[in-house]
Amino acid sequence: MNLIRSFSVISFFTILSRIAGFARDILFASILGASIKADIFLLAYRIPNLFRRLYGEGVFHSAFIPIYIDSLKIKNLNKAIEFKSFATAYLIILLLVTLILGELFMRDIISFLAPGFSDLQIEETVSLAIIMFPYLVFISLASVFGAILNASGRFALWSFIPVLLNLFLIGSILTAFVANKEPGNFLSWGVFLAGLAQFLILAYWLNKVGLSYSLRIPRVSSNIKKLFYLMLPSLLAGGVIQINQMVGTIFASSIPGAISWLYYADRVAQLPLGIFGIAIATALLPILSQLITKKDEFKAKEQTDRAILFLVLFSFLSAAGLLTLSDLITDVLFRRGEFGYGDTLATSKAMMAYAIGLPAFALSKLLATIFFSRKDTKTPLYSSLFSMVINVILIFLLVIDMGHIGIALSLSISSWAGLVIMYFFSWKKNYWKIDYILFKKIIRIFLSTTLVILLIKIFYNVTLFYSSFFLIDFISKSLSLAFLIGVSTLIFIFLNLFFKVFNFYELKSIYNKKIKI
Repeated sequence: MNLIRSFSVISFFTILSRIAGFARDILFASILGASIKADIFLLAYRIPNLFRRLYGEGVFHSAFIPIYIDSLKIKNLNKAIEFKSFATAYLIILLLVTLILGELFMRDIISFLAPGFSDLQIEETVSLAIIMFPYLVFISLASVFGAILNASGRFALWSFIPVLLNLFLIGSILTAFVANKEPGNFLSWGVFLAGLAQFLILAYWLNKVGLSYSLRIPRVSSNIKKLFYLMLPSLLAGGVIQINQMVGTIFASSIPGAISWLYYADRVAQLPLGIFGIAIATALLPILSQLITKKDEFKAKEQTDRAILFLVLFSFLSAAGLLTLSDLITDVLFRRGEFGYGDTLATSKAMMAYAIGLPAFALSKLLATIFFSRKDTKTPLYSSLFSMVINVILIFLLVIDMGHIGIALSLSISSWAGLVIMYFFSWKKNYWKIDYILFKKIIRIFLSTTLVILLIKIFYNVTLFYSSFFLIDFISKSLSLAFLIGVSTLIFIFLNLFFKVFNFYELKSIYNKKIKI
C-alpha cells in the first residue's frame, strides 16, 4: 500500500462527490432557500443519517477493519470469511430492530429534536422521515462491503458511492420542479432509491473482485466477541457526537431558518474535511492496522507523522480560506432564487464559526484512527464525552447572544478541547506523540497560514474596493473567488517551501514509495 496514493484516490472521488453535492445544494437553496420547508426536509434527512453514522462507516469500519486484517494476516481465509458472515448477520439484526423501532416512534423522535416546530410541521417531517428511514439499512450494509474493500486496499468504489446519492437527489429536485410539486416527497424517495442502488452496486462489485461471501446463522465466535468489545465504545462515542449535533438542532429549531443556515455552512466546511481529513484517515487505518500487526512501530510512526503533516497543511489552508472568504463563497454557491441576502449573511457567519474548528475536526479523525488501529476504541469515547459536555455548556452560554452562530462556534471550540484530550491519551499510552522536527514544521505552517490570512484580506479588500467591476454578477464573483483561492494557495505553497516544511523532491519520493506490509 501507499498512503499518498490511497489518499489521492479517495480524495479524487470525494471531490467528485462534493461537486455533485454542491450542485444538489445549489438547486436546493435556489428552490427552497432557508424556508421552513427546507428545515423540515433537512431535519427528516438527519434521522437516517444519524443512525448511519452510528452503525455505518464510523463505528463499524473502526472496529471491523483491524480484526479482519488480523484474520487475513494469520493466513486463515476461512476464519476471515466466517468473521465477515457473522458480523454482517448481527448487523442486519441490529438494523432491522432499529428500523422497526424508528418507524414506530418517529413522531416522538421528531418532537424531541424539534421542540420549536408546530404540530403541522412535525407531521410533515415525520411523513418524510418514514420514507427515508430504510435508507439506513441499505447504506449501513453497503458500509460493510466498503470496509472489506478498504481493508483490501480497494478505495475507489466506496469513495465514489456517495456520488450516486447526490445524483439521485438532483434528479428528484429537477423532477419535482418540472412537475411543479413540493420537492419534499420526491427528495425522500430519492434518498431511499439511492441507498438501494448503492447497496446493489457494492454487492455486485464485491462478487466481481472475488470478495463476496454468504450469510450464516450468527454465533458468538472469538472475533465477534472482539468486534462487540471494540464496537461498544465506538457506538457510545458515535452516540455522543450525534448528541452534540442534536443539541444544536434542538436550539436551532426555535430560530426560523437556522437549521438550513447551519446545514449550508456545514456542507461547505465538510468539503475540505471530506477531501483531506476523512480521506487521509480512511487511507491510514488499514495501513496502520497492518503495520501494528507486524509490530513495525517505526514505520507506523513514520506514516502517522506524514499523515499529520499533510492534514495540518490542508486543514489550516482551508480554514484560512473559509475565515476570510465565507461571504463570497456563500454568495457564489447559494445566493439565488429563494436564498436571499439575509440567508447569505447568516450562512457565511456560521461558516466562519465552523472554520475555526476545521483543523480540530480533521485531526480528531486522524488521531482516532491511531487508537482504532491498536484496537483501542475506549479512549476516543472519553474524548467525545468531554467534548460533548463542553459543547452543551457553551451552547447554553452562547446561543442567547449569538443565535445560530453560537451553535456552530460551540461545536468548534469543543472539538479543539476534545482533540487536546485525545492527544494527551495518545502521548500517555505511547501510541504517538509529536517530535521536535514535526513540531517545528507545524509552527511554520501556522505562521504561513497567518500570513496568508492577512494577504487574502488585503486582496479581498482591493476586490471589494473595485466592486463595480469585480463583483457585479455571478460570473465576475466566481472569477474573483477563483482568483483569490488560487493566489492564496500559491502563496501558501511558496511560504511552506520557503520555511522548508516540505520540498517537491520529497513529495515525489513519498508518492512513489510503497509500504511493504
